[in-house]
Amino acid sequence: MAHSLSKEDRERLETALASAEPYDEDAPELRTFDGKVDFARMQATIAKKLLSMAEGVD
Repeated sequence: MAHSLSKEDRERLETALASAEPYDEDAPELRTFDGKVDFARMQATIAKKLLSMAEGVD
C-alpha cells in the first residue's frame, strides 16, 4: 500500500537519508532497546523506509 507524502515531507526525508548511511535491515542496532545507536543513522534508516513505503516498495 503506497502512502502519500507532501513535497515538504519528502524533501525532509530525502535530506535525512542523504545526511547519514542508513543501517542495514539486519543490523543488531535495530534489534535492541538499550544499545547505543547513532541518531543520524537511525533517522536515515527510518527516512529510507518511509520513502520506500511512499513509493509502494517494501
